[in-house]
Amino acid sequence: MDSPQGGVTGAGGVVGHNYFPDGGTEAAFVATFVLFITWLLSLFATPIVHLNTSDTDHGREREASGPLGRISYLTRVARDGFLLLFATTVANFSGHGISSAVEILSWIVMGLVLLWELTIVGGVAHWWVELLFVIPVVIIEAISFGLAFRNAPSQR
Repeated sequence: MDSPQGGVTGAGGVVGHNYFPDGGTEAAFVATFVLFITWLLSLFATPIVHLNTSDTDHGREREASGPLGRISYLTRVARDGFLLLFATTVANFSGHGISSAVEILSWIVMGLVLLWELTIVGGVAHWWVELLFVIPVVIIEAISFGLAFRNAPSQR
């Protein structure tokens, strides 16, 4: 389809132009990018913590409560948070489009995952603390993923 700017339009705006079609789309991708950066930083921190930790187990994994165990857990949470938000952002972007509801849900998930990462860095490691973050993130992401397919044609 031709656009008034003379290019071809698609889900991402006008082909050949480097902007998002609206602010909501950009905001959802920014929230995803923030979680991607925290994942990368935690991957970078793993070898640094490993170098500064004495190796008493002769190469075996250290106890989960030690610094290396915490950074490994942080890396997993950062990765999973990024992948969850990335999947829902892409599904919404290619589905019905990113609405203000999806934008708000993306920022809520980003905030919850960042708080979860801060509790890990702070050394709070209780199963119920993890549930306080996992349950809302999973529910919000399920809602957000479902919004990608709103008004989809029914299978009759």
